[in-house]
Amino acid sequence: CKVRMDLINIWEDRVQPRGAKLLEGEKTTYCPPEEFNSEYVVATADAPMELRNLGDATPLVTYRKS
Repeated sequence: CKVRMDLINIWEDRVQPRGAKLLEGEKTTYCPPEEFNSEYVVATADAPMELRNLGDATPLVTYRKS
């Protein structure tokens, strides 16, 4: 699916999703991600974003920014 959302910086390499709006496709388990329960880890501005549950180091899914 394709979503538009705001990302709030919570740490130097982590952001949290806010206000996700579904633009294309159907809602799935990780699309859009849950607000307040998940975070993205981003190594650099051009790197993919790994979605994780807060406090868990295991990536659930990796997203590419478009």
